[in-house]
Amino acid sequence: MVSFETRALTYAVDRTAQLTIELRPPRSGVAVTLTALNTGPIWIQTLDPALPDPVTSSDRIELRATSPFWTYHAAARAGLGAGLGLVVGVDNITDEVQPDIDDPSVDHPWGPQPGRYVYARLTYAFDRL
Repeated sequence: MVSFETRALTYAVDRTAQLTIELRPPRSGVAVTLTALNTGPIWIQTLDPALPDPVTSSDRIELRATSPFWTYHAAARAGLGAGLGLVVGVDNITDEVQPDIDDPSVDHPWGPQPGRYVYARLTYAFDRL
């Protein structure tokens, strides 16, 4: 653990990395985007219930670094003609969720919350008028 006084920024990510690949097969009218995102470690505040109340003492508050985690995302875009397009995708394909989400000593969510997220979007380009 790191003492409260030695770390100034809580919930600050020490580093992130992202790798994105876009694939456009010839004459298909489709573009596929694949993304891998690494986040962490993140310095989070934890509360030790065995120590004094944080209102009267800062001894109860400690900071710790979380483990880094990866999330993976995929999306596909296709033109439908007449300015219309369709986007479909999945964010957080592996359903990564913050491992200590139910831990009462962690007072702030820091990791992926919703798990896997599937979406579809219809687009229209006004420049086609």
